[in-house]
Amino acid sequence: MNQRMWIKAGLLAASTMTIMAGAIVAPSLPRISEHFADEPNIGLLSRLIITMPALFIVFFSSLAGWSIDRFGRRIMLLGSLILYALAGTTGAYADNLYTILAGRALLGIAVAGNMVTLTTLIGDYFTGHERNRFIGFQGSFMAFGGVIFILIAGWLADISWEMPFWLYALSLPICILAWKSIPEPEIKRRKALLLSNETKQFDIKTSKFIYLMGFTGMALFYIIPAQLPFLLKQTQGVSNSMIGYAISVSTFSGALISLFYGSIRRRLSFQWIYAAAFSLFALGYLVIASAGSFYTILFGLLIAGAGTGLLMPNANLWMMSIAPEVSRGRMIGNLTMAVFLGQFISPIMVHPLVTRGSVNDAFYYPGLLMAFIAFAFAADQLLRGKTK
Repeated sequence: MNQRMWIKAGLLAASTMTIMAGAIVAPSLPRISEHFADEPNIGLLSRLIITMPALFIVFFSSLAGWSIDRFGRRIMLLGSLILYALAGTTGAYADNLYTILAGRALLGIAVAGNMVTLTTLIGDYFTGHERNRFIGFQGSFMAFGGVIFILIAGWLADISWEMPFWLYALSLPICILAWKSIPEPEIKRRKALLLSNETKQFDIKTSKFIYLMGFTGMALFYIIPAQLPFLLKQTQGVSNSMIGYAISVSTFSGALISLFYGSIRRRLSFQWIYAAAFSLFALGYLVIASAGSFYTILFGLLIAGAGTGLLMPNANLWMMSIAPEVSRGRMIGNLTMAVFLGQFISPIMVHPLVTRGSVNDAFYYPGLLMAFIAFAFAADQLLRGKTK
């Protein structure tokens, strides 16, 4: 295998450690809630076990982006993978809820460094259609990693709620692979070309819009791992492993769609891809909200998952297409910050819907919102007369 193939293998393997890092312990949430039932506000605190990493990703993503632009990519990637293992396994041996939450905070710092560096490296190593295809592959590997880890986590959670935390130790062999396969890229330090004020303004507006879409998409996507376990526990006969299966259905669907992102991008604009993604999301969530059985929920997750497979590749590639080489890390870092701010806000955003209504409402009203977003994208493109 030549060096370029080793680079791809290292990038894809490390990508499995990113977007679903918080959700690996989702099947354990009901049992964690029972174990720490005497803690005040355990309903919200148990959900924060999933989303606490996202808060610290928000705090550290921009710093990670600045650091890799200034000091290089490789040291950040390797250090992040080591910290990922050390912090992620905290819940396996700490029988204190606040110690676990502290470990989840350190996990967030690790994911920030890992995700920002990986996405920036893709921009460094690839261009054109190869970049489009590889962004899709990265999204697919992120999702397939989620499928595998959440399935295993479901099985382990049936043994004990602590067992799924050991899965984070898998980043150590991946760190060895990255150390051997991913060299420091040679970044050309050049001054940016002089651009007109109009072009500068366009890029600023576009980057802010991409940040907004990253935030919104993740806030709505993370309703699945944060709320679905509690929805399924209302369904008779659902075990922790079945919760893992259900979340994995959504993730697997997204992984399959991500594989074809490069081909989809050749035919559709970024805006039309967002319209398709939010349409699938909306339909899936409305099916879940009205479902009366486990298998109907699975069908809704399959549809919603297809939308998730388009969201992150679309945001990452759009940002890469406008980011100057010399500030690519910082702009990817800012996007990562926006994405994980959405992840952290997600359970807080829908908590009033759950407390004043039901867990079903956490899917119904966001489903309506996503239908509106999809309609807005489609209407804008049709009014502009753009089919691609």
